[in-house]
Amino acid sequence: MAQLGQAQSGSLRSTPKQLNVKASDRYALMFKNYGNNHNAPFIWSGSATVVSGTTVAVLASGIKFYDMELATYGNFVATAKSDPGDDYWINQDESSNVVKLVVGSAVADDVVFNVQVMLGAEVDISIYNTRGAGAPSQSYP
Repeated sequence: MAQLGQAQSGSLRSTPKQLNVKASDRYALMFKNYGNNHNAPFIWSGSATVVSGTTVAVLASGIKFYDMELATYGNFVATAKSDPGDDYWINQDESSNVVKLVVGSAVADDVVFNVQVMLGAEVDISIYNTRGAGAPSQSYP
């Protein structure tokens, strides 16, 4: 019984890592609290406007959180609030750390886009276990 009260070591651990996640009372923003007054935003949203007669709106330029450049580690979702008239996409220029919203052709009227950002490296979700055993599967209810 000498092991009572001790955490397991190796590949099985009895206590998962805990992370303090906070949300802003005023803004569409969630951030991780790493302790010692170090906070990093990881999910936020806003809007961007592609001005009439143009095809590009700059979403971010030169933004970096704890050595994570937004153009490299940001995942973006943009949704048009009105018809942009053509295809649109996010252009992440990692060499200059600039993120742009690009529309295929010049818009007739100002088009507002809702933009959501999640900061973090891309993951392969198939390697994570669910319900304690096995990879993610649609067979679970």
